[in-house]
Amino acid sequence: MKIPYGIYLNEDNEICFDPEKREAINMIYDMYIEGFSLRKIAEALKVNGYLSPTGKTDWTPQSIDNVINNSKYIPVVTFEKYVDACFAREAR
Repeated sequence: MKIPYGIYLNEDNEICFDPEKREAINMIYDMYIEGFSLRKIAEALKVNGYLSPTGKTDWTPQSIDNVINNSKYIPVVTFEKYVDACFAREAR
């Protein structure tokens, strides 16, 4: 199983969230809910210095879409924000 972006297991095998990547995840959801395109979100992440899941400075629309559609991020962004992003996706 591939561990999602920003999530890791500590020494005690507990699930933890990387604080910097957590900021990037929240930024992705916030911008998406506000109506920004995946490309605009990718540009904003690069400008703000957030590395992609592959460790590169460039984000792809697909990598952002993968974050938005992954329910494992509910503890990071709250259930309400996740559902808002689902509705925003349906409206597009």
